[in-house]
Amino acid sequence: MHIKNNCLIKIIPVLALIGAAYWLLGSDFFTFMTWWELLVLLGILFMPVTSAIFQGFDENGWMFSKVLAVACCGYLQWLLSSLKIIPFTGIMCVFVTILCCTGSILYGIRSRKGLSESIPWKQTAIVYREEILFFAVFLFWTYLAGFHPAAHGTEKYMDFGFMKSMMRSTTLPAEDMWYAGKTFNYYYGGQYLAVFLTKLTGTSVEITYNLMRTMIAAFAFVLPFSLIRQMLRDRLTIRKYKEWIAEAGGILAGMTVAMSGNLHYIIYGVILRLLKIRDDCWFPSSTRYIGFDPVVEGDETIHEIDKGFFGSLGKAVFSQGDTVVVEVSD
Repeated sequence: MHIKNNCLIKIIPVLALIGAAYWLLGSDFFTFMTWWELLVLLGILFMPVTSAIFQGFDENGWMFSKVLAVACCGYLQWLLSSLKIIPFTGIMCVFVTILCCTGSILYGIRSRKGLSESIPWKQTAIVYREEILFFAVFLFWTYLAGFHPAAHGTEKYMDFGFMKSMMRSTTLPAEDMWYAGKTFNYYYGGQYLAVFLTKLTGTSVEITYNLMRTMIAAFAFVLPFSLIRQMLRDRLTIRKYKEWIAEAGGILAGMTVAMSGNLHYIIYGVILRLLKIRDDCWFPSSTRYIGFDPVVEGDETIHEIDKGFFGSLGKAVFSQGDTVVVEVSD
């Protein structure tokens, strides 16, 4: 009876979130669910590799496995297409993904731990909470993006144009939509990965353009959550409320990274505005204010860290997730 009640308690939030997604997203619900289900599947299949890298994590790096899977599968497809070995089509994206996942499974079979040990069976409670949190944050940002989905302002028009060009193309780099007969002469890593996932799932750029942005924002919350939560569990010596403190610290870290970024908006958009010192905060300025505001000659830095909502699909934005994975695995 206790096990049955425990399962029921866990099923209710899942059904509530799925129902909320269906109600809030309308016709975009099925694309949203397709992407989330793909991320879960890729994450599971890449656990043999991820668990070998994140051995110190209770859940073997469950959330990081999703990012690692997308990065590895996407990179291999890009490399083979750029070398003109295979075309950049939906079928080839599926083939490359299956190839990478098979390699991960074979690695798990041949490893000392074995395939079954890579899955955190004993930490299903942590996995459940992380997955619920990821789904909720992903849904939250996707719902907000629906209020202003147009590819208008800053680099959005270019991002959408790049994605449309790559959707039509079977080669990489694709033809530049502004420079007829020539290929892209600008970096396109973030837009490419968005198109890779779009072709892999058979979905539409008109929807996945925003879905990619909101997915990155969700990872920017959940990855720091997982990292700081684990660090606090490892470092805290007190036993009482240890789990609660670790969870709270993880949530605070996720909010700080995903919603505050480098604190540019907090300082220039909130504090200085309340003090009536200045009232000219513009969110893209957060990507380049070190050495620029105030001016420090010789120390100008373009760091591409947004204030929070990830309005662009440039490689600098997407690579923030990859950077967290690399830094943690180090």
